[in-house]
This record gives sequence, structure tokens and C-alpha cells, in this order.
Amino acid sequence: MWGVGCILFEMVAGRALFPGSTTDEQLGLIFRTLGSPRSDRHATICARPAYAPFAQKVYHPEPLIRQIPRMEAQGYDLLLKFLQYEGRDRISAQDAMHHNFLKVLPQKVNLHSEKIHSSGTLRAQSHDENCF
Repeated sequence: MWGVGCILFEMVAGRALFPGSTTDEQLGLIFRTLGSPRSDRHATICARPAYAPFAQKVYHPEPLIRQIPRMEAQGYDLLLKFLQYEGRDRISAQDAMHHNFLKVLPQKVNLHSEKIHSSGTLRAQSHDENCF
């Protein structure tokens, strides 16, 4: 779901959210944008060796809305729900499909979401629909 949030940002902003070319650069961009992970809430992140170079500095979050001012409040809310450090804190795919931001999509798009139960089912349905 993290990747979906990055794609949503890119669709609205027209550029990558975290355009780092190395692990350190990527992590630095993430922390400077979203703020430092808190050791009491994100112990698994803070314990990783890749986090060590960033452990001594406290990054304060930069409101993403400044980077995408034309995004409406519901879209911004969904974006923030995608971009949570811990997977357990992120919005699920099912909950995202029912988020108010996506309720304005055309009915035909919403109908497709009702058919999808798992990736295996999706592949089977796609195959069946493409066969004559």
C-alpha cells in the first residue's frame, strides 16, 4: 500500500515523491518528508542497520500538502493513510477502495472492484474475459 501512496502522489504532482537513487538517499528523502520514525512506535525500522546513519538526527515532517496544494482534503487524507511507516498502520486495499476520495469514481470503475476477491481470482477473471 506504501507504493500505491507513492503512485497517487506522482499522479497528482507529476513527479516522484521520493526520487532517491541509493538506499541512503531514499531513506533521507522519506525521513525529511515524513519525519523521523519514533523508536517507541517503529522499533523494527529503528533497529535496521540502514537506519543507523539517520538515528542521531531528528527530522520533523514536512506537510505534503505544500507539495500538492491542488489535492483535495479527501485525497490528502487517503495519501497519508497509505504513507504510514508500519504496514499495520496503513490503510488496507479494501478500506482504501471504500475511502471517500474514491467514491467519486465513475460507476463502471467501482463495479470492477466488486469482482476482485484475490489476485488469483482477478487473473482467472481477466483470462476468462479475454477468451472468445
